[in-house]
Amino acid sequence: MLGVFLLPWFFFLLNLQGLLSNLAPENRRMPPGHVWLNFIPVFNLGWFIYTVIKVKDSVAAEYRTRGWYVDGDLGYNVGLTAGILWVASFIIGWVPFIGWILPMAGVVCWIVYWLRVADLKSRLDIRPAWGRPYPQMYPPAFPPDGDRYPRGQGGPARPPADAGSGGPGAAAGQAGDAPIEPGEAQARDYHCAACGAPFDEGDWFCRKCGSRLY
Repeated sequence: MLGVFLLPWFFFLLNLQGLLSNLAPENRRMPPGHVWLNFIPVFNLGWFIYTVIKVKDSVAAEYRTRGWYVDGDLGYNVGLTAGILWVASFIIGWVPFIGWILPMAGVVCWIVYWLRVADLKSRLDIRPAWGRPYPQMYPPAFPPDGDRYPRGQGGPARPPADAGSGGPGAAAGQAGDAPIEPGEAQARDYHCAACGAPFDEGDWFCRKCGSRLY
């Protein structure tokens, strides 16, 4: 029974290590290799709870650095619940029925936490398929319009049309583009600052990685 549990536990810790490895070094609240201390019997009861706390703090710090909106608890509550249930089952596991139901409930919470951590790992892994990292863009790039920002936040100030020595339309002339007539729409390409995926003008969240766009 223990051997059957060790294999998924190994892959779970491997996933945790990968998640922490996807974070910037300054945002990690624990080294990725320290997750393997959860293989030590009895000691891992307390170390698992410590790991859950540090993973949550690390991911939250990475979200803030990337300029992403922190939505939810990042799996913290269900992970902490799994750790507490395992500690309780270790202490009062001799009680009939309770000693059986507590570890089973802990396993269920652990599986849910594993799924949440796997989702965070894939979201924070912004490397393309061929292993070449995207250039990091901190803070995220806003659309050039700067005229639509949620929660009352103003966009970056845009230079006036007559800025520079060339007067109105000088920028278009220098770029080799014809001046835009009134009422004529200009197509713009918007890309997510986190993963580089394109998005439409009306999107507030990236459809690929889920990060906040504004």
